[in-house]
Amino acid sequence: MYTTPPYVKLLIATLIALTASLILNEIDSNKQTDVDVKDYADKMQIEGYVVSKRIGEVWISDEPVSMRGMFTGFFTSNYGGSTTIVTIHENAEDKKMLRNLKINQKVRVYYDHLLESYPGRTSAYYIEIIE
Repeated sequence: MYTTPPYVKLLIATLIALTASLILNEIDSNKQTDVDVKDYADKMQIEGYVVSKRIGEVWISDEPVSMRGMFTGFFTSNYGGSTTIVTIHENAEDKKMLRNLKINQKVRVYYDHLLESYPGRTSAYYIEIIE
C-alpha cells in the first residue's frame, strides 16, 4: 500500500494557506478609502507615471515605461528621466494605497519632503490616481 510522504502534506498545506492569504489580501485591497484631496492642499505634489512596484514602494517617473524599460530598469535601478521612489508616510491615513496602483498609471503624490538623492525619495500622505 502506498502512503503519502510527509513533505507532500506540508506542501499542500502551505499552498492552501498561501492561496487563502492572497485571496483575502486581494479582497481587502479593493476597498477604496474616501479621502478629500482638499485635506492635502498644503502638501507638495509631484505627478508622474508608476514605472515600478516593489515591496513597500513605487517608483514614479515623468514618462511611462516600455516593457524593455521595465526589465532593464529593475536590474539597473534606472528608469530614465526624473525618477522618485515613493513610500507610505507613517502618518498616512491609507496604509495600503500602493496596492491599487498599476504600472504606467498616471498619479499625483502628496508629500511633505523630498530627499535629493539619486533617485529622489519621498513618503506619500496620499496618492491620487489621475485618469
